[in-house]
Amino acid sequence: PEALERVKQEIIDVEKAFSDYSEKNGFSKALVEYAADDMIKLNHLQYATIGKEQLQKEEAADSTGAAGATLTWKPLKVHVAASGDMAAAFGDWYFRFKSPTTSADSTLYGNYVTVWVKQKDGSWKFVIDGGNPTPGPTPDEMLELLN
Repeated sequence: PEALERVKQEIIDVEKAFSDYSEKNGFSKALVEYAADDMIKLNHLQYATIGKEQLQKEEAADSTGAAGATLTWKPLKVHVAASGDMAAAFGDWYFRFKSPTTSADSTLYGNYVTVWVKQKDGSWKFVIDGGNPTPGPTPDEMLELLN
């Protein structure tokens, strides 16, 4: 159990680093940086992206790197395989952007699941990533966002 708790913390740390990288460099670049070669990314109302090579082509086209927009997230729950070499994180995402019609700051909300696999070099890379939009933050999340 203690070893699995360490793995859980590693996943929380890699999730935070992944989100920070996205905030600084854009979501497209962050995906490429943290993707395993055989990754699958579920896309809203589109076919899945399969394989890092395809992901890199999409990143080159910058389909999710809208200027001035940031996608960040935070893990809320982590499940770790008994083997300690695979884990899944569930959490909330936040997409902040300027409305193209009003120029007002806007935020979209959602949930995500990312499945991580430990690589031979000891790093963690995601093999499955996907999410869905939600109506917005819960009352508890609103209080947290305001603090």
